[in-house]
Parts: sequence; C-alpha cells; structure tokens
Amino acid sequence: GVKVAIMGIGNPNIPKWDVPANWEGIYFASPIETYEHYEEEMKAQADLIVIMSHSGIDSDAESDYIRELIETHDSIALAYTGHEHRNGVTNITDKSGKVIPVVSPYTKADKIARTLITFDKATGEYTIVAENISMRNYAIDEETAAMLKPYEDATWNDYMLQPIGKASGDFSASNLGTAPSAFMDLINQVQMYYAHDYNGENTPDDPTDDTPAQLSISAPLTSGNAANLIPEGDIVLGDMFRLYRYENWFYQITMNGKEVRTWLEFAATKIKTDENGNPTVSSGDLTYYDVIYGEGFSYTIDYTKPEGQRIVSMTYNGAEVKDTDTFTAVVNNYRYNGGGNYVSYLQANGCEDFIANDEARVIYSTQYDMIQGEDQGQARNMLANYIRMKGTIDPEITSTWKLVDGTEVFDNPFTDIIEGTWYYEYVLEAAKLGLVNGMKEDIFAPDANLTRAQFVTILYRLLGSPSVEGMENVFTDLEASWYKDAVIYMNNIGAVKGATDTTFDPNTNITREQLVTILYRLSGEKYEKEIDFSAFADGDKVSVYAKEAMAWAIEAGFVNGITSYAKPGTYLEPQGMATRAQAAKIVLLFAVLG
Repeated sequence: GVKVAIMGIGNPNIPKWDVPANWEGIYFASPIETYEHYEEEMKAQADLIVIMSHSGIDSDAESDYIRELIETHDSIALAYTGHEHRNGVTNITDKSGKVIPVVSPYTKADKIARTLITFDKATGEYTIVAENISMRNYAIDEETAAMLKPYEDATWNDYMLQPIGKASGDFSASNLGTAPSAFMDLINQVQMYYAHDYNGENTPDDPTDDTPAQLSISAPLTSGNAANLIPEGDIVLGDMFRLYRYENWFYQITMNGKEVRTWLEFAATKIKTDENGNPTVSSGDLTYYDVIYGEGFSYTIDYTKPEGQRIVSMTYNGAEVKDTDTFTAVVNNYRYNGGGNYVSYLQANGCEDFIANDEARVIYSTQYDMIQGEDQGQARNMLANYIRMKGTIDPEITSTWKLVDGTEVFDNPFTDIIEGTWYYEYVLEAAKLGLVNGMKEDIFAPDANLTRAQFVTILYRLLGSPSVEGMENVFTDLEASWYKDAVIYMNNIGAVKGATDTTFDPNTNITREQLVTILYRLSGEKYEKEIDFSAFADGDKVSVYAKEAMAWAIEAGFVNGITSYAKPGTYLEPQGMATRAQAAKIVLLFAVLG
C-alpha cells in the first residue's frame, strides 16, 4: 500500500498567549525547524508527506510559515492550513519547481477539504486534485443525528439556555467603530471590575492590586448580522459565546500617556472612508479596532489626518494627557502578548520600552481568578458573572470619544464666552486646539489675570507637551503637577527664566511685556529694526529688556494696543497684567502666523 506521513504543526504564537513564567525553561521550535528535524525520517518511511497546519500561509510573519516551508523544501506533497480562515486552494512552487497545493477549508465547518491522490507505486509518480466542498448542501445523516441529539439537547437546555439576567433595552450593533456604544462600555466595565482583586481573596496579601484600573482597552470582538448585540429581554448563558468569542483573560498593567496615545493612533489606522467620504471600520478590522474607556477619559480622532497623527485630543479629567502621565489599564492577554500588532506598532513609534508580556508592568491578572475554577478567569465567564451580579443591565453610553473630520464646529462649553465679544473666536479656537482650559468646566474667566504658570503651560501644550526626561529642574517652588513639566521644559529651552535662580513664582500674575518677551524667546527670532513706540501714548514705559520683544510682537500683529473711553490714545500698558483672553488671542496668532 501507499504510506503517508502526516505532520501536524500548531500555531507558533501559542507560547506567547501564555505567561512566560508558565513555560520557563521550555524551548519551542519553529515550524521550519520542526519539519527539518523529522524530514529525513518521514522520507525514509513514507511515500508522501502531508502537512496539517494551524500555521497559516503568509498573512502574519510571526505565525504563518507554510509558504516559506514549501518554497525552501522539496519533500512536501500536500498541505492543509488553518489560522487565516482562507477559502480555497493556494498553489505554491517548492524548491524543485513543483507546484504544491495548499488547501484552506475556510471556517466554522462551512467547507471541507477534499483531495484525490492518484499514486503509481511502481514509479512513485502521483497526481493530486484538491478542492473545498461546501457543507451547506449535504443532508444530515439521520442515524448520527439521532445518536447526538440527547447530548445536544442537554447542552442547550441545561447549559446554554440557562438564564443569567435581563437587558432593559437594546444594545445596538450599529456604528461600533465610529461612535461610543453601550456594548463596548459594558465589555470595558466588566474588564475593569474583574482585573483587580475585587473580592480580596485571590491575592489577599497584596494591597497593590486592590484598586480597579483607570482605563480599559477592548475591541468589538463580534459584530454579527443582527441589529442588536444584546436585544432587550432575557439573556442566556449561550449568548456569551456569541458576544465574546475568544478564551481571553485580562491584565491590569501600567502605561504612560505616550503609550496610550500611540495605542489609539494604531487603532485609528483601521478607520477608512467610504465612497461618500464617511468614516467606516470594516467588519474584518473591527476585532482589531480597540477603543479605550475610563471615567474622565476622552479622546478625539480626526480621521482625515495622516495615520499616526489622528489623535488630536486626549484628555483625562478635563486636562490634556501628557506623555509622562501614568495610568493603569486593562488589556486582554492576546493584545498584551503582541496579538493584533499593537505592541510592535508602539515599539516602532517611540515606545520601545513597551514589551510584550512584560511582567514588570503587570499589577493583576485574572489568571488569579482561575484559582476559583479554571473558567472563572476567562472573559466569557466574567461577562456572565457580571450580568448575574447586576441582574438587569442597562444600555447606557458613558464614553465620550468621537470622530471628527477637521471641520467640526467647536461646541462652546463656556457660559462667559459670549458671541460678539472681541475674544470670542480666539478663546474658542484655542480651546478647540486644546491650548486653553476653563477655570471651571463652564467658566473661562476671560478678564481674569493670567499667572506665569498658566501662560507657560499654554505654550507647552502648543509645543505638544514634550517629555522632560533628563531635563534639570532648578526651581524649588514647582509643587503642582499640572504646570511642573511645562516650566521645566520651557526653562531648559531658554524660553522662560525664574524670578530668582531657584524660584519661578508660578502663581504670580504675568505682565503684558513679560508675556511677549517669553514668546519672543520661544520664536528664536532676532528683531534688528529701529524700535519706535511713538504710536502708543505710553510707549516710553516699555522696560529695556522687553523693547525688542514688544516691537517684534507689534510688527507681527500679536499686540495692537488698548484703547479706552476714559483716556484718549492707544496704550501698550506694558506693566499691566495680561488677561486670560489676551493670552488666548496672542498665543493663537503666534501659532497660526508665527
């Protein structure tokens, strides 16, 4: 007879999907290395070698090796592959020039691979006809169905259909990639709830993991064809298998602001535009399109900008997030081990310290929950337990992230910035760009004096809030975190100086001439024209150190002078206190014109 050697190859990423400590000391050979280890033995004992592989053909450089395996060898007659869920036969030329069929039988038993091999034992010659056969038209074998029915009925009735709770309304499946959704908020709430020692029993001697994370990262892992992911009414356990398809567990880890922003930048690369210019995320990309959830956390994606520059705003508790800010975040084990290429994107875009499966970042793992039973730490079981605990879940949307196309009108949040005032457009545009915030959520206080710390922070935001790592802090009075990095950075680049060698006086109000002097230093320009302030009634009051800066600011149009009904003429008021509205205008003009 004809002897066939069949080698099974798993996905080489499997070890990465587990905690490295669980397989410490074990070496996992690659599919290529494994095949070559057994190749001569199979050739000696078999007439044909067939590969059965859950390593795909070539979609993922870290997991798909079949094309490389065939192209670099001449002993394989036929291969079957999974992982990529391809549908059809791919012909690959081997090392000797022979065409080898690689059969990929699609997904979910929709197809079955059928190969007909005709082998001449005398000559060793053979032919292979390979194809996928649809299973949709095959009649059910009644005898087999009757044998399996009691088990299927028990699985459905006793397990899958057991009620676990109710939904008070529909959790819609629409716009999952382009707007916040109740479903994604639910998934992220589940992740945040379970990715800490919520019951105090899993790691009772470790107080560091007793607090929920600030953020949660997840993707819509299912979209389906239904209008609603969770319809109003009863929820059964079997629904969980549709809502969360994968056997994931969760980590609570540490991330900095730059890493969070870069993570979102990669997610934003999944957003495309349709023929009408509207944003869309394809069904194939949805499972790789992460949204980030957290109380007080929000972000804006301008999908019209180039990839890598789309996160135009990212705030936490109303303040723009700096690269150096630190967060705790929940992420599933697949993402954390590099799945979906988020980790590799971070490393290629300035976050080299973010390493897959870095145990030093891990605060808590829901693997600890597996102590209570293996499935307790799995995503589906936690989702089911959360619904059981709540009893009834409400389709509420609390996330505030949004997509914009660069032309969106800014919604004025300030009750004291009134249309018709000279500063209306300047303040709103500066707020839209994230340069200024309100004194309160709805109060800007345009006429309030501006402090040194506030002005330096506005300029720091204008520069993109760069990292201050490695920079020297010479000031002893920088206590508040919201301005500390700004002052350190601006001082190190020479834009601002201290009130003394060791103090900055952050809460002291800034004068108009001090303000333009800082801008002048930041511009790096040199004003060499004749200085003439004769057009201003108080031009002679400009301090010597500020004359070049003031002349430069007047010529550039940043300063126009002040007129008043109380006294004739136009005044510079160089020692007058700069207001918050004046600063918004001057910095905005500097950003646009300078």
